[in-house]
Amino acid sequence: MKLNARLTIAIAVSLSIILAVTGSWFWRRHRAATAPPVTLTYSTFTTALDAGQVDSIALTPGKEILGWSSASRIPGGRFRVVYSAPDVQSVLTRAERAHVPMTFSAPVTPGMTMDYINLAISLAVLGGLVFFVVRQARGPSGGAEVGNAERSGNTFAQVAGNEGAVSELKEIVEFLRAPTKFARLGARTPKGVLMFGPPGTGKTLMARSVAGEAGVPFWSISGSEVTGFLIGTGVARIRALFRKARKRGGVIFIDEIDALGGRRGRNQSHNEDDRTLNQLLVEMDGFAPSDGVVVIGATNRPDDLDPALLRAGRFDRMVSVGLPTAREREAILRLHVTDRRVPMEADVDLHRLARLMPQSSGADLARLINESAIAAGRREAARVAWKDVEMARDRLLLGKERS
Repeated sequence: MKLNARLTIAIAVSLSIILAVTGSWFWRRHRAATAPPVTLTYSTFTTALDAGQVDSIALTPGKEILGWSSASRIPGGRFRVVYSAPDVQSVLTRAERAHVPMTFSAPVTPGMTMDYINLAISLAVLGGLVFFVVRQARGPSGGAEVGNAERSGNTFAQVAGNEGAVSELKEIVEFLRAPTKFARLGARTPKGVLMFGPPGTGKTLMARSVAGEAGVPFWSISGSEVTGFLIGTGVARIRALFRKARKRGGVIFIDEIDALGGRRGRNQSHNEDDRTLNQLLVEMDGFAPSDGVVVIGATNRPDDLDPALLRAGRFDRMVSVGLPTAREREAILRLHVTDRRVPMEADVDLHRLARLMPQSSGADLARLINESAIAAGRREAARVAWKDVEMARDRLLLGKERS
């Protein structure tokens, strides 16, 4: 065992020495080969050339002469001579007389330099254009696909007001939970639901609540996210989205559907939007109720939608989501106060506040509660008082007070 160990150590040491010596020799050779050439004067060069001390030369007219020599007085055997004259006849004659091999290199003129610069700029611009086109084609979600599935944690308990819209959407939950219950009776469950109404009335929250109550994936996109200026981009994104949804089922929510489903022919110069809408119509016709997919669209402008989108078999249900009534506004205020855990003084009357905020959406009321809490925080109070609410209401309706 000891002999084997000593033999192993001896072999390792020997190999190390051999590698060190070999590496040192190659390093010296490489250093000699890559050493910068010695600069000679033209007269010294011609003297060495006539004396037969030059092995070969490479001439670049108007720039330099590179030469190789075995003479011991030239370190590394390489030298350089500045040669700014365009005429090469004298050097050529001397080289032929001395029987020295001579090669020529093309001179780099300013015009060629500009050509190289222009070529580099053109390639950079072309590369940037290709990158931009590919990025547009791939879309914001990577690839040609948009929309990622997620599990919605919202329920109808988080929706206050709009009881009529909520009751209609609860039927959609039943269709998603037990589609066979209706299929065995010959009923065709709705493929699509269109929610329309003013901004901030909670259409997105209701769509998420449908998926949350049914326990199905929630696919969310916007109409502007789908459309693109490249031919075929929108078509590919819609096709990919529905292909994924048919595999897993769930709710496809298309916000701002008017950007995608506007009347065809409205833009004569660019009909890519029409192709995208046509693909959406085909996809909505192509899935069966047994796939467990429901498309929910939301818009503030239902009159701008293409009539083909609203026919039976596509968006079968139309749900109006209007501004809340006074009673519904009070319920929304209480919901926001409870969910955000906003401490209120006893003088804050939410019933009165709801009547003081006519024509307010749910988003407006949420902002009112938030501004009230901010006003109370500015004066370092432990609870929100009625004066904070009044200050927030005046700020929302009239703007910030100026001194």
